[in-house]
Amino acid sequence: EQASAAGVDHTTVLDRGAVVSRIVHHAASHDLVMMSAHGETEEEFPGQGGSTAERVVRNLGTDALVLSGDGEISRDVAIGFDGSAGSVLAMRAAAHMTHLTGGVVHVFHVAEAPPSPGPLDEARRLLASLRATGHLNRVAGEPHEALPAAAAAAGCGTLALGYRGRSQLKDIFLGRTTEFLVGKVQLALLIAR
Repeated sequence: EQASAAGVDHTTVLDRGAVVSRIVHHAASHDLVMMSAHGETEEEFPGQGGSTAERVVRNLGTDALVLSGDGEISRDVAIGFDGSAGSVLAMRAAAHMTHLTGGVVHVFHVAEAPPSPGPLDEARRLLASLRATGHLNRVAGEPHEALPAAAAAAGCGTLALGYRGRSQLKDIFLGRTTEFLVGKVQLALLIAR
């Protein structure tokens, strides 16, 4: 109903079976899955059986936009970037999203001292090749804390993370950090594959 009211092209499917496997099955023929971080069951019975969103994200073969809080999609997108294959995928997804929304990509590189200029130089070149408007920033701290805080401080309601590869930043790209963040932050997560 909400998608129709907003004029968003979408598909609605009613199905039976194990929730995660059915969502993953239907997602295989689409390029993006949008879902809430907390479904009706989680809201009604908190802590019962874990997060469906987390399990879906782990098993998807396509990009996912996991909405949190009020479900609003912001114009600006923050991204954790370290130059890994996963962060490049996330940058492409963030650039595509900001082209659609008219927003800006806020690139954050989490680095311990002394920081290397390499990842932010690569991010600058990638933004230019994608014709995306962006801001480059370096932040310190643990990625699972620093990235959501930096995104919120920049006014971004969405944080993009890549799925492939383990990064040098403590498994940030769908390692422990992304799994930790799904459903636990008041940001939408754009998880790129």
